[in-house]
Amino acid sequence: MILFYKKCEKKHRKYFLITITIFGILIILVLFLLPSDVYNRLVNLNLNDSSNQTRLTNWTAALHASLKSPLFGFGGANTIYVIMITENWYGDAHNTFLTILINLGLIGLICFLIILFVIYNKLRTNKQIFLLFVFL
Repeated sequence: MILFYKKCEKKHRKYFLITITIFGILIILVLFLLPSDVYNRLVNLNLNDSSNQTRLTNWTAALHASLKSPLFGFGGANTIYVIMITENWYGDAHNTFLTILINLGLIGLICFLIILFVIYNKLRTNKQIFLLFVFL
């Protein structure tokens, strides 16, 4: 945050501070307004929780499924079907990168990462600090 602030032009620093303040207030308000069970789940992260175990299992199944067709993937919008057929597990990857890896393979994932890198560099070099902050 400090690096973003220092790189901002003087006329944009005020907007940056206002944005950070608003986000901070919103986060605090949301934490106080959340039901106690949701708040406790966010505060007390536990890898042995059933939801977390399911997500880790989904990620593992997605990685194993992606190894069946690593270069080109299985085609678009097939994540649940591919995981079900290849790993005998019904679940979505719950991860954008793994979903792209299954659907489009390594080539598609590399293209996606290149697009993200180009957007990041364009925003960084054009000193669009606020948009860069939102992008990240």
